[in-house]
Amino acid sequence: MSNTQSKPSRRYHAAVWRWHFYAGLVVMPFFVMAALTGMIMVLKTPFTELAHRDRLNVEIGGEMLRPSQQVAAVLEQWQGAELKAYLPPTAPDRSAIIHVAHGHGNGNGNGEQNEHSSHDGRDMLTYAVNVNPYTGDITGFGPLGMSPADFAESLHGTLLMGDVGDVIIEAVAGFGILMIFTGLYLYWPTGKRQRAKSGRPFWRRIHGLTGMGVSVVLLFFLVSGLAWTPIWGGKLTQAWQGFPAERFSAPVGEARHEALNAPGARIVSWALEKTPLPVSSYTGETPVTGLDSVVEYARREGFTTFRVLPPRGAGGTWTVSATTMAADITDPTMDRTMHIDPAIGTVLADAPFADYSVMGKAMAAGISIHMGNAGALNLILNLLFCIAILAMAVSGFVMWWIRRPKTGGTLAAPVTDVTRRWTVAGIMLVAALLFPVTAIVMAVIYAGEAVAGIISGRGRPAG
Repeated sequence: MSNTQSKPSRRYHAAVWRWHFYAGLVVMPFFVMAALTGMIMVLKTPFTELAHRDRLNVEIGGEMLRPSQQVAAVLEQWQGAELKAYLPPTAPDRSAIIHVAHGHGNGNGNGEQNEHSSHDGRDMLTYAVNVNPYTGDITGFGPLGMSPADFAESLHGTLLMGDVGDVIIEAVAGFGILMIFTGLYLYWPTGKRQRAKSGRPFWRRIHGLTGMGVSVVLLFFLVSGLAWTPIWGGKLTQAWQGFPAERFSAPVGEARHEALNAPGARIVSWALEKTPLPVSSYTGETPVTGLDSVVEYARREGFTTFRVLPPRGAGGTWTVSATTMAADITDPTMDRTMHIDPAIGTVLADAPFADYSVMGKAMAAGISIHMGNAGALNLILNLLFCIAILAMAVSGFVMWWIRRPKTGGTLAAPVTDVTRRWTVAGIMLVAALLFPVTAIVMAVIYAGEAVAGIISGRGRPAG
């Protein structure tokens, strides 16, 4: 190791290692959580197919009931419920799925009350109700956003802390990117290494090889994850890479497409979330253009697996949506969202994949891979990736435990070369400016080390 570090290309090795350590210290607890919850999320679809096959599969009968008849069969048993979405059967032997919002005092199909709703009826659970499209019989139902996979997704994305969790995730993702590049610098081959079979060199080899093997994939996951964060994503990326509302042939309101999302049912593609919704001539009365017409028109327009959202009050529209974000489809080039005026039946807005921005197309393409929805091979590779992240976390901790300072009360060994220490710290801070939240956390870490150094008498920060 000493020979390697003496080479000119490795003269900053110790200072880079220190920041790699700090980045790992910040991100690894979150990476472990993300890997574990990611495995649960990836297995959601096969688990659902296995656990709920009785409600998902139906016996093929004669002619299917019209979509409006299927919805009526649900609302008849769930009196007072509100239609939120209609998902046509994806195959002749599959049930239709109808989302209904269900408030206080309404039955749930079995005559039972909804104990989770508020007393004023404003907070309503949304249920996914499976319906036999041939008979109208309800084959099963369950609340959206309440499954273990939904809990894992919330923990994975926001740490169950809402906007605060989003900011923390943004800082972690930025540190993760810095960790990747510092790790590649530290482990990049500069000569022949002995293949140790035990001790710290063995664990370093496991850590380094695993890190190099997954670095590109990890970078992809982190960058795509940053696109969802409130500052780097919402202010710096999504704000100028979204779908321009000027392409709609209708006026737009203040509400944005992200308002169409629901707990456990993320529907809108990344490219459209910040785009204002079009406003129709609908007054809020019974729509002239009904669900049956909308579904029929969607099929004529080439939609295959999709969902239909009803108009929400005056100015609302029928929304036909097929996105990889909602797992309606696995081919991102088929992403498409269409809005239809309920009053006159005209198309007010059509947003296909071809009209997305470059970043919007990249996000749509990446979502299905990120979620493991692009086939069995994708699912297996995502599981292996999660296992590799756990291996990096374990090997990194073991390496630190073996090398940890026995005295001085510090987490990492100090760096004595002032010039190199400040040079590396400066480069890291400049790089972190691409990720504002990460830069703030790095500055806090460096200031804390400086104060600790002054108090302890060292008189300098341990960059």
